[in-house]
Amino acid sequence: MYPAPGWVCDLVFRGPEEVLLATLFGVHRLDLVNGTLRPVASEERIWGLTVAGDAIRFVTPGHAHHVHGERSALSILPRDSYSAAAFSADGTLLALAGGHTDRDAGGVVHWLALHHADTGTHVRTLYRELDRRGAQALQCDASGDRLYECTSNDVFVWPLDGGEPRALGLSHAAIGAAAFHPDGRRVATCDYNDGQLKVADLESGRVLSACDHAHRETVAIAWVSDDALLVSTLRDVWLYDRTKGPAHLVLTAGSEVTVIAPRPGTGTFLAATRSTQILECTTARAEGT
Repeated sequence: MYPAPGWVCDLVFRGPEEVLLATLFGVHRLDLVNGTLRPVASEERIWGLTVAGDAIRFVTPGHAHHVHGERSALSILPRDSYSAAAFSADGTLLALAGGHTDRDAGGVVHWLALHHADTGTHVRTLYRELDRRGAQALQCDASGDRLYECTSNDVFVWPLDGGEPRALGLSHAAIGAAAFHPDGRRVATCDYNDGQLKVADLESGRVLSACDHAHRETVAIAWVSDDALLVSTLRDVWLYDRTKGPAHLVLTAGSEVTVIAPRPGTGTFLAATRSTQILECTTARAEGT
C-alpha cells in the first residue's frame, strides 16, 4: 500500500519504480521503492498527463504545462470547462475538448480543437456544436496522422490533415470507461449501464471481441497484455482475458476505485481509491499487497 496526496484521477508510470499521480490539486511523483511523494506542480485540475522521455506534459485550466527536470514552461489556452486532452507523440500538438452551457443557444455547446502545445496557438476547431456528445477520452495516433475521440456512445477517428471523422459504430448506450492499446491499433470500451465490454480495431472499426461483463458501473479499464484487460467497477477489479473466457475477480477495495494501471515488468498493477490509498495487486488473487 502506498500513500496518495488526494483523490487520484490519473496515474502514469515513468518506469517500474516511479509513477506520476494526477490529483484534483496537482501532480506528484511517487517512488515505489521507498514510498515517498514529491510534488511536480500544484494546480487545480489535471488533464492529459503524459510522459515523453524525461519530459512531463499536462493541461490545467487555461494552461498547457511542460516540465523537464527542474525547468517548467507553460502556454496559454482558452479558459473553459475541459473534458479531455491528449498530446501528440512528438509533443508538438495538443488536442483539447470541453463544453459549456450557452444560454443563448439553449443548451450545452461541446467543442474539440487542436493547439500548438508549446505556444497554445489555436490550429483548428474540429467541431463546436450544440448538444453533441462531447469527448470523454482522447488519444493521438503514434504516426501523428489521426486523433481518436471517445464519447459517451462511440469512438471517432479524426484525420488531422482535415476531413470528416469516421465513427467505429460501437453503439454503446453510455461508455463508462475506455482504454487505447499501447500499439495504437485497438480500443477497449465498457458500457457503464449494461457492462458490455468491446475490443475494436481502430483501422477497420471491426469488433474483435465482445463480452457481456457481469458487473455494471465500470469506471476504469487498463490493458495488461495484448489479450488481457483489467476492468474496474466501483470497488471490484476484474481480469478479462479474451482468449480464456469469463473474467475473474482480482481485487475488492475498501472504497471506490478511481484509476488502475499495470506496473511495467512486474505482473502487478496499481489501483488508486477515493480513500487516498494506492494498492499494489497481482492479477491472480483477490487481495491487495
